[in-house]
Amino acid sequence: MYHDGRPAETGVRLEHSPWGYQVNINHPAVRPLFDRYLRWRKIPPWCPLSDGERREFENYVLPKLAQ
Repeated sequence: MYHDGRPAETGVRLEHSPWGYQVNINHPAVRPLFDRYLRWRKIPPWCPLSDGERREFENYVLPKLAQ
């Protein structure tokens, strides 16, 4: 849920992220790629990504989602 009461977005691409994120990491098509990224970077699943890590993940995943 967003702070202004709008429901969460459910698609692969985020259109209204107040943080500038482009990819919904909880979408079923994205989650396996996100989990693989966390393992590759040795980031624990409970640990939030830094802004740089999130940008790196999105730059990695966006071309794969466009296929």
